Amino acid sequence: MTNSWDQIKQSLAAKISSDSYENWLSKTSFLKEQNGVLWVVVPDEVTKEWILQEYAMEVWSSIRDLGFRIHQVVYQPASRSEEH
Repeated sequence: MTNSWDQIKQSLAAKISSDSYENWLSKTSFLKEQNGVLWVVVPDEVTKEWILQEYAMEVWSSIRDLGFRIHQVVYQPASRSEEH
Protein backbone atom coordinates (compact mmCIF):
# COMPACT_ATOMS: atom_id res chain seq x y z
CA MET A 1 0.00 0.00 0.00
CA THR A 2 1.42 3.38 -0.94
CA ASN A 3 1.50 6.15 1.62
CA SER A 4 -0.41 9.41 1.27
CA TRP A 5 2.60 11.45 0.10
CA ASP A 6 3.41 8.98 -2.69
CA GLN A 7 -0.21 9.25 -3.87
CA ILE A 8 -0.04 13.07 -3.69
CA LYS A 9 3.23 13.02 -5.67
CA GLN A 10 1.62 10.81 -8.30
CA SER A 11 -1.23 13.29 -8.59
CA LEU A 12 1.21 16.22 -8.79
CA ALA A 13 3.18 14.51 -11.56
CA ALA A 14 0.10 14.87 -13.77
CA LYS A 15 -0.31 18.58 -12.90
CA ILE A 16 3.21 19.96 -13.35
CA SER A 17 5.95 19.55 -15.93
CA SER A 18 8.17 16.47 -15.74
CA ASP A 19 11.23 18.71 -15.31
CA SER A 20 9.65 20.51 -12.36
CA TYR A 21 8.62 17.20 -10.82
CA GLU A 22 12.14 15.78 -11.18
CA ASN A 23 13.79 18.93 -9.82
CA TRP A 24 11.54 19.60 -6.83
CA LEU A 25 9.34 16.66 -5.88
CA SER A 26 11.00 13.40 -6.93
CA LYS A 27 13.55 13.54 -4.11
CA THR A 28 10.95 14.11 -1.38
CA SER A 29 9.68 11.27 0.78
CA PHE A 30 7.02 10.37 3.31
CA LEU A 31 8.11 10.60 6.95
CA LYS A 32 4.86 10.12 8.89
CA GLU A 33 1.21 11.07 9.10
CA GLN A 34 -0.30 11.73 12.49
CA ASN A 35 -3.47 13.53 13.64
CA GLY A 36 -4.08 15.11 10.24
CA VAL A 37 -0.49 16.31 9.87
CA LEU A 38 1.61 14.96 7.01
CA TRP A 39 5.40 15.09 7.48
CA VAL A 40 7.47 15.07 4.30
CA VAL A 41 11.26 14.87 4.09
CA VAL A 42 12.78 17.26 1.54
CA PRO A 43 16.46 17.37 0.51
CA ASP A 44 17.14 20.87 1.84
CA GLU A 45 15.74 24.24 2.90
CA VAL A 46 15.75 25.55 -0.70
CA THR A 47 13.49 22.69 -1.82
CA LYS A 48 11.19 23.29 1.15
CA GLU A 49 10.81 26.99 0.32
CA TRP A 50 10.32 26.32 -3.40
CA ILE A 51 7.56 23.77 -2.76
CA LEU A 52 5.84 26.15 -0.32
CA GLN A 53 6.03 29.06 -2.79
CA GLU A 54 5.42 27.33 -6.09
CA TYR A 55 3.42 24.16 -5.42
CA ALA A 56 1.36 24.72 -2.27
CA MET A 57 -1.88 25.16 -4.22
CA GLU A 58 -1.26 22.03 -6.28
CA VAL A 59 -0.41 20.01 -3.14
CA TRP A 60 -3.66 21.08 -1.43
CA SER A 61 -5.63 20.46 -4.61
CA SER A 62 -4.24 16.91 -4.75
CA ILE A 63 -5.01 16.35 -1.05
CA ARG A 64 -8.62 17.41 -1.68
CA ASP A 65 -8.90 15.38 -4.90
CA LEU A 66 -7.65 12.27 -3.12
CA GLY A 67 -9.97 12.80 -0.14
CA PHE A 68 -7.25 12.78 2.51
CA ARG A 69 -8.03 14.20 5.95
CA ILE A 70 -4.82 16.19 6.12
CA HIS A 71 -4.97 19.72 7.50
CA GLN A 72 -1.25 20.50 7.64
CA VAL A 73 1.83 19.52 5.65
CA VAL A 74 5.23 19.89 7.31
CA TYR A 75 8.28 19.84 5.05
CA GLN A 76 11.31 18.66 7.00
CA PRO A 77 14.77 19.24 5.48
CA ALA A 78 16.69 15.95 5.45
CA SER A 79 19.55 17.32 7.53
CA ARG A 80 17.10 18.15 10.35
CA SER A 81 15.20 14.86 10.21
CA GLU A 82 18.45 12.97 10.77
CA GLU A 83 18.98 14.87 14.04
CA HIS A 84 15.73 13.60 15.59
